[in-house]
Amino acid sequence: EEVRESDAARGLFRNPRTVTYSDVVRLAREGASFSTRLLARAARMLGVGLATALNLFNPELLLLNGRFFDAGDLVLGPLRASIRDHAIASTMKRLAIEPSTLGGRAAALGAGLVATKAAVQRL
Repeated sequence: EEVRESDAARGLFRNPRTVTYSDVVRLAREGASFSTRLLARAARMLGVGLATALNLFNPELLLLNGRFFDAGDLVLGPLRASIRDHAIASTMKRLAIEPSTLGGRAAALGAGLVATKAAVQRL
């Protein structure tokens, strides 16, 4: 929504109403500072929310998956920085933050694992 309403977006995109996430990522990779800032802002906001969950559950691994993370370091760097800024220090000591290597298969594999566990428990 911010892209569609921004003066900077009007100069960057021919028709800001048709902007897609892929367009923003492509332009950021090409060096468009507006797109880079937009992705970083979204990543920082997500980092605030994830830091809250990390503070509650204190996991050893945060595995990131989904189309948002296809932007790689454009979002991973700001996300990690935001988590460091907002998570409790003791939470960060053991935490590893990694992108998933499963990609689009993650949901199907997870569902298959849940179904398999349920079937084994009924035996």
